[in-house]
Amino acid sequence: WEQMLRAVHAIHEPPARVIHGDLKPMNFLSVRGALKLIDFGIAKTMLSDNPEMTKIARENTVGTVNYMSPEAISGGDDDGDGPPLLKQGRASDVWSLGCILYQMVYGQTPFARITGMIPKLHAITDPKHEIPMPPVANPHLTALIGACLERHPHRRITIAEILKHPFLRPAAAATPASKGSGGAEEPASPAQSGLSAQQLQGLLEQIQKHGAN
Repeated sequence: WEQMLRAVHAIHEPPARVIHGDLKPMNFLSVRGALKLIDFGIAKTMLSDNPEMTKIARENTVGTVNYMSPEAISGGDDDGDGPPLLKQGRASDVWSLGCILYQMVYGQTPFARITGMIPKLHAITDPKHEIPMPPVANPHLTALIGACLERHPHRRITIAEILKHPFLRPAAAATPASKGSGGAEEPASPAQSGLSAQQLQGLLEQIQKHGAN
């Protein structure tokens, strides 16, 4: 998942400044042990590096519903002139990455349990709809998923912040209590260490095998 993050971060930053808009497991390929991001069919280029002006506008809802951000579904026209414009920014891709991480942890996307397109779209955009998040061994993991799946894009965590998050950087979050009596740090537990590259690759292959919709 960290390799996914870095791939998306690379297209968000200059010189590319691209919002993918359709992130899902099947759009990541493993090439010689590294993940590559593909399928830029609905991607759009941002016109500014300013974080306050990084949105793009679409006239139609496009993407894969189970990984689609609330703002990609709802949105609205700023001036009321012309067709409604669905505003998306970097945060929209972060939501999709959060859905992928949720699927890695719980075996399905956050809204996969909901049948019917209209109820699903409503649940994605409704802040009152609580996303089920059963506890796991590492509380930093559920905290990170929740930060990615914050419905308001301005309050959603950024990729730069994710890369510093305690789930990915457990050493940075270690407290003095985690040190042994001799002063040396104790080995990280499996929950703190995260999954190995081989385990992550296995999870990705399972998700791609069972489909991404």
